[in-house]
Amino acid sequence: MSDYALYMDDGGHPDDKPYVTVGGYLGSEDQWLSFEPKWKHKVAYFGIDYPFHMTDFMRMPLTDLKRDWILGTLNSIVKGHTSGKFGAAIKMDSYRKVNEVYPLQEMIGAPLAINAREIARQVNQWKRENFKDGDRLLVFMERGSKHFGDVLKVFKRDRLPTPIPVDKELAAVQPSDILAWEMLRYFRTGILSKNAKRIGQVKRQNFGGLFEEKQLIEICQNAKVPLRSRISPSAKIEFHSEPKQPRHRTIK
Repeated sequence: MSDYALYMDDGGHPDDKPYVTVGGYLGSEDQWLSFEPKWKHKVAYFGIDYPFHMTDFMRMPLTDLKRDWILGTLNSIVKGHTSGKFGAAIKMDSYRKVNEVYPLQEMIGAPLAINAREIARQVNQWKRENFKDGDRLLVFMERGSKHFGDVLKVFKRDRLPTPIPVDKELAAVQPSDILAWEMLRYFRTGILSKNAKRIGQVKRQNFGGLFEEKQLIEICQNAKVPLRSRISPSAKIEFHSEPKQPRHRTIK
């Protein structure tokens, strides 16, 4: 019997970024316990302010060679202490377009929640292939992201263990920040960086969690979400798990 933990973090922002991404790494309890001191040691060794944050790191005045050396070193620690890697992304233009036609936000979820739910689907597949009798999994997610509360509501609706909020200072969540950042850069630019290639599973052709217009419409149709035009302006939309909490559209 083994205990596992999944740590998720997000990239982008639904208000002003073209994509919202979520990355996640899964490892056993022993892997994460061994990971933390090695990660903290290398971050300090390289003179990087703790906690490691990819956006801040990319702003540091470093040569390309040194930046690549640091990221390569950190990635080798992550690869040596995790068992699974997962990702999901939503194109915000597509989300807004579908959200105009269907009550996507109210009935399915905010972009962050849809991404986290997709990662849960990927993790469940991983569990079917790798879990043994008695193995257990805890899910954690970096707190503070916009719509984090909607993640908890969507997981509750779908009868999934809700992610436990953690702070950025926790070492185990910081690799997911790198993964989410690299996904965001790739989908924004179409350029696969050396670090993204090193991480792997970021390119569109082997990345199973990208939601554009087609995929978002399919989600609505599969869930039998009605068109907005067919819903009375006075109608209230609620999750069955929270019948007294009306849901509202905030993304337009």
